[in-house]
Amino acid sequence: MTGIGVQLPVAGAHPSVHGLRAMAELVEDEGAHSIWVSDHILMVDDAASRYPGNDDGSTWWNPEDDWYESMTSCAYIAAVTHEVRIGPGVLILPQRNVLEVAKQIATLDQLSEGRFVLGVGIGWSKEETEALGYPFTSRAGRMQEMLHVLRDARGGRPQEFHGTHVDVPPGVILQPRPVQPSGVPLIVGGEAPAALKRAAVLGDGWLALAKHQYGPFPLEPLAEGIAAIRGHRESHGLDAPFQLVLRLVRSRPDALPDLPALIDDLAGMGFDEVVIQPPWDDLNETRRWIRRALSAVSVSPRTKEVVSLAQG
Repeated sequence: MTGIGVQLPVAGAHPSVHGLRAMAELVEDEGAHSIWVSDHILMVDDAASRYPGNDDGSTWWNPEDDWYESMTSCAYIAAVTHEVRIGPGVLILPQRNVLEVAKQIATLDQLSEGRFVLGVGIGWSKEETEALGYPFTSRAGRMQEMLHVLRDARGGRPQEFHGTHVDVPPGVILQPRPVQPSGVPLIVGGEAPAALKRAAVLGDGWLALAKHQYGPFPLEPLAEGIAAIRGHRESHGLDAPFQLVLRLVRSRPDALPDLPALIDDLAGMGFDEVVIQPPWDDLNETRRWIRRALSAVSVSPRTKEVVSLAQG
């Protein structure tokens, strides 16, 4: 059964106008499966990096908008909810310290009683990454090594590791450990061939993005991504649980009537969870979007376990 997630705004006016608590409680009360938040630590004046979410490379937000820190936001959302899964979608992993991230996610899993999931991505802003002290050009290699360390850190005692970009000294102890027996799920974002392989081999799932705007919905690239991930997992002999998550980005206002049929198509492709991005100016309209999405599934299971990769 496909779960319905909701992207909660942590940038712009909505967090201060409505409050994270009211928005999170609305999502949970409506019966959604999960809450996801976006991630940026800082903005830079006159940035030249192209934002991949728009065809022309421009951003849709003002760089001086408030942007709540994602992990802090997840902790707050965990405190005011009881059942929904919570996570960043996605955390920009290569611009952080890997052992600090391992500590944060284990703590968040404890505080949420096993409801935390970590969506991770490589990032697109050269200015942001470099302002935080990390080289932008080597972020792919750094992400690869960080995912390896995050998987190893789940047991509380990561092994000594010396990579090209990341070092873990001997004798490191990370407590508490996550509540979830298999650790916090690592859901890896990205659509490039290297990202798909990274998700398949080092992740517990793939987080795909698709713009829900004008024209035919891009089902074919998603099907190709799923096929590539299956191929990588088979070639590496991997059969552990794996989750497919799709986040619908910037849905057009008139897309609401088509939402159930689209979710039904995505479920048929094998997606275990579809994350919608409803409008938030009017909370009554937000409710309509969530209810419409939930109408596509008879049950929205709030399972804490990562389900197996659907076979096609």
